[in-house]
Order: sequence, then C-alpha cells, then structure tokens
Amino acid sequence: MKNNLSKKETEVIKQLQKEKEITIHPADKGGAIVIQNTTDYNMECTRQLSDTNTYKKLKNNPTEQYYSELKQYCEKGKDLGILSESEFKYIVDTPKKLQVLYCLPKVHKNKENPPGRPIISGIGSLTSNLSQYIDTLLQPRVKNIKSYIKDTTKVINTVENPKFEPHWHIGTLDVQSLYTSINHQQCTEAIHKLLTKEAKLPSEQIKFITIVPKRDKYKSI
Repeated sequence: MKNNLSKKETEVIKQLQKEKEITIHPADKGGAIVIQNTTDYNMECTRQLSDTNTYKKLKNNPTEQYYSELKQYCEKGKDLGILSESEFKYIVDTPKKLQVLYCLPKVHKNKENPPGRPIISGIGSLTSNLSQYIDTLLQPRVKNIKSYIKDTTKVINTVENPKFEPHWHIGTLDVQSLYTSINHQQCTEAIHKLLTKEAKLPSEQIKFITIVPKRDKYKSI
C-alpha cells in the first residue's frame, strides 16, 4: 500500500512515538487529536483507579486462575457437545495477558485539565477470543431487537419527519459510566430471555453462554 506521508512527516511521527514527555490520544468526542503532558495524563489515570467503589487493588495477578477456570468451563462445553473441537481450541488458545487501561481526554468538558474516559482494551488479552465467540452468537440477534439503534444517522432518519403531539416533550439522558454500571446478572437474564424467545439455539447452549460465575464485582472479567 502506498504511503501518503512524506519522508519528513514519517520521521516526525517516529520521533513523537519515542517522546516520553507527552501523551497523544484521540479526544473522547469530536475526532480531535489531543497532546497532553504525560505527567498530567498519568495523574488522571491514577485518579480514575483510586475510585475504590469501582476498582480494588489485588494482591496478585489472577490471570492464571482465570485461565484455569476458562479452560475447565470450555472443556465442560466441549464434553456436552456445545463447543466443537475448533471452537474449544480457538477460545482457550488465547494470550495470558491482562487488559490495558487508558483514558480518552474529554476536552469537550475541560480543555485545560480534561477528565478522562477510562477504556479497557481487551484486544489480545485472556478473554479476547471468548468475546469474539460470544459476539458471533449475539450480534445478529441484537440487531433484531426493537430498541436497537445502530448509530446517530439511524436516529436522525427515524425522527426526520415526526408527527409530534402537543403534550410530547423531547429530552435526552446521559448515564455516567453506562456499561460498567450494567448489572451482570440482570444483563445475562435479559440475554437468556432473548435467546430463549428466539428459540434458534439449543437450551443447553443458551445456558452455557449466559451463566454468571459467582465472584465479587472486582474480579469479573
């Protein structure tokens, strides 16, 4: 593929990648690129992780324990005929590495000292292949839910020519930490109900992919 950057531009990018005093991330909204002092960026990440209502400092790395549990559960699925040999190998043949946390600066809220949106990157981590397996099963079905909205364009097209009643009021909601606030048990119960109603997957497979391990909220993966 032809490089659309000049030699000088390529050299500058390589130099920036080696620069330790600054941190470069895309903004949380708007598509801008944000260059921050690394010290300020690290302080914001530390502030996020200091929230003891959300995070808990562990005494040791639990990856090996989680991998053992993952493998045992998948072996059970294979024995029951829920997972094929290739699916089993794909899920358990996964890197034993932790997810990585980084923050996207919310410059739309504060340009000088932007708060960060914490992102946990699970790509190439312990649950990466498992997540892809679950996504393959759920994504086609989620799109058939009446409340499913693909993106902003879909919203605009839906309400482009609405017939408003005099007593209607337009409003928006902004939920803080939406995804991490979702109760795991209630979420899996909703998925179980959806898959059961659709009746296209065997009941044993539905149970297999919607079971919630009994562990505290800090250790959920």
